Amino acid sequence: MQVRLALLVSALLAVFGLSAAAALASGLSGDRAISSSSPFRLNDATLEPGCFIPGRGPVDLDTHLNLTYLSDGTIARELHVTVDASSPVNVDEVLVPSALDGYKVYNTFENTGRADDIGPNFTAVNLFAPDSNGIDGPDPIDKSSVIVCVSDHGAAQNEPYQQEAGGLVSAKNRPIVAPKVSALGVSAVGPLNTFKIGFGYDIEKWYTAPSFDGAGVFPTVTDPNAVGGGALPAFVRMDPRPADFGYDARRVNDVDAFGDSWKGGSQQADYGQNRLFSADGDDTGWTLSNNDQSDTLGHLITFTAQGDLPISWTLRPSLASPSSLRTATFTDDDFRAWWASWQAYYAGKGPKPSLPLAPGTNSPAPDPNITVVNSIEVRPGTAPQQPVTNTTTTIVSQGGPVPATGARSATPSSAKKASSRTSIRSARVVKTKQGKQLRVFVKSAKKTARIKIRMYDAKGRKVGQVTKTVRTNRTVKVSGVRIAGKVKTVKVSLA
Repeated sequence: MQVRLALLVSALLAVFGLSAAAALASGLSGDRAISSSSPFRLNDATLEPGCFIPGRGPVDLDTHLNLTYLSDGTIARELHVTVDASSPVNVDEVLVPSALDGYKVYNTFENTGRADDIGPNFTAVNLFAPDSNGIDGPDPIDKSSVIVCVSDHGAAQNEPYQQEAGGLVSAKNRPIVAPKVSALGVSAVGPLNTFKIGFGYDIEKWYTAPSFDGAGVFPTVTDPNAVGGGALPAFVRMDPRPADFGYDARRVNDVDAFGDSWKGGSQQADYGQNRLFSADGDDTGWTLSNNDQSDTLGHLITFTAQGDLPISWTLRPSLASPSSLRTATFTDDDFRAWWASWQAYYAGKGPKPSLPLAPGTNSPAPDPNITVVNSIEVRPGTAPQQPVTNTTTTIVSQGGPVPATGARSATPSSAKKASSRTSIRSARVVKTKQGKQLRVFVKSAKKTARIKIRMYDAKGRKVGQVTKTVRTNRTVKVSGVRIAGKVKTVKVSLA
């Protein structure tokens, strides 16, 4: 980072160092990055790195900025932003707030020498608030809530917010958490004929460090719902909240069961699901039959009939884009397909279903009209059925599903032995701003395992091979592995 920004650091850290209690008091419960829903306002104590409200931000920066308002009578209608000749920074982004609701985001500017920022000795003109009703032009400007985002001269642009519909904005640096159905089975308790379904989640995108040159000195992540970790948070918190009130920038963590529709219009969002979501994802995220420990793994959804379906789980972090909303749904059609796949397996006419049995469940009873070739799977204990044991995993479509090769199925007689083996449970290539990363999950009784990674181009020619030691029993990024653009297939096996 250049020296001229160093003088600003102490003032910036003072702004971003407000106590969690103060931030909570000024914001909405569970969404502290938002200080008000009407009008929609961001919390100025938790703005993205390098962003502040002039007059409430670092004095060293305030002295170099001049905000001028053109009015029709007493109402401010147009904003001009001037950066003086001695300013150590450029203004890269301006959020102009409506006095009625929301912001208009500007990343390009008029009359500034170059369009993508406001440099020293230039004044940006024609900056307006959003037109909230779409009839009489831009709304009056709320002069007390203008937000600017800055970076050093010649640095990467600091544009952490993006425009959303209705004057709302979202923060680009928010995770995308995708729920999924990860287990299912028939209750092993007597002849109840109930079913238990488990959910997990994958991480499609995680927090990243700012790319402008304040990174390393400015706070890396200012999302108040980010939790723990070192340089980057290890978790993001999403407290339960329904998804059916429209997009208002607040988080969504909503479980919907078919029975909700019969509750007089009320929506039950809290079924005891996870509140904390790990950067590594989790195949055993939550289930629901003992919903008293919401941040642990001790829950199962129990449904007693197919009429209880569909069941879905919807997630989106606070202040994330509406496009990052993700939902996993298990329907009656999914149930029928699962049931049929087990019947085909029993009859020897299909493979063993890949969806693991949930803890405390068995596979469904065989249809009495078929000749049973493969027996029922029994899992009366608390641990879920182990997925297929893999010694080699091949990633054909980077970032997509991971087909397995060299797979062996664990039968009831060999289940205990199979569970103690070292095996590759998953492997995928993930695109990040820093390039493509290989992430693997190796199941083992040991703390580490050696894996061999082979890379092939589109013609099947091997273009690279490396052996690495990784930690086991969690999804980890394999460090020191560069996946070039020409690599189309990656094979991961135990070394």
